[in-house]
Amino acid sequence: MRDTPNTHNDADEPTEPQHAAASGSPELSDAGEDAALPVAPAPEPVHRWLDGEPVDAADLNAPDAERHVKFWAKMKDETDRRRRLATPRGLDAIIMNKLEPPVAKDD
Repeated sequence: MRDTPNTHNDADEPTEPQHAAASGSPELSDAGEDAALPVAPAPEPVHRWLDGEPVDAADLNAPDAERHVKFWAKMKDETDRRRRLATPRGLDAIIMNKLEPPVAKDD
């Protein structure tokens, strides 16, 4: 028996990652298997590549390294895209106008 009647705890509901993928989130739905999060540790050439050291292209095209390279390239692209995002001008004024004025208490 549960302590609270919270319907979010039902066993029939999907877990969080499955629910996010089903929602059509662009980060999860179009990632595909090529850019999926690698589960095995990255090989040494990938570490050197991420550190900016010169690495032979054949080492990065190896099957165990290729998934890591694709993942980190996608991560870099997404990070660069998010750095360019900016809050629209005037949004702070719109938010402040929607807030209720403070209530002054009489002493």
